[in-house]
Amino acid sequence: MKHRHLFLRLFAWVIILSTSCKKSDTPPATALLTNGAWALSAFVLWQGASSYNHYEYLYDCEKDDFIILYNDGVIDFHTGAVPCDADQYPVYRSHWRLIADETQIVMDGDTATISSLSGSELVLSAAIHTRTGMATAVKTYRHVQPVGND
Repeated sequence: MKHRHLFLRLFAWVIILSTSCKKSDTPPATALLTNGAWALSAFVLWQGASSYNHYEYLYDCEKDDFIILYNDGVIDFHTGAVPCDADQYPVYRSHWRLIADETQIVMDGDTATISSLSGSELVLSAAIHTRTGMATAVKTYRHVQPVGND
């Protein structure tokens, strides 16, 4: 009987240790964010229950822009292949960081909530002021191969 209790205790410890030592299948947010370039693919404004597709109002020269986040906290805002202004710099450099247990990101001083993050898509949301009051901006980014301005 004594051996049976010892066996059950050892078996329980093996189960506890084997389940508590498993690595998560989800990479940390920093690894996902710094794994390539991101381009805006959707931009929706929500005011109450109403939504507005703001992406369709962006200029083509804005739609080809992309960002690259680096492990050292640097972020590069790249003008795409088509600049909006002839004298526009091809790259604007600033800083980024994760806060609130990696649920929020601060980029160039602006804070957004990370609504969704995977290896191929990043969704950010933030409260903003508009002419008609407060709204929630939801921006979706997708992984891209950078074009020009490398």
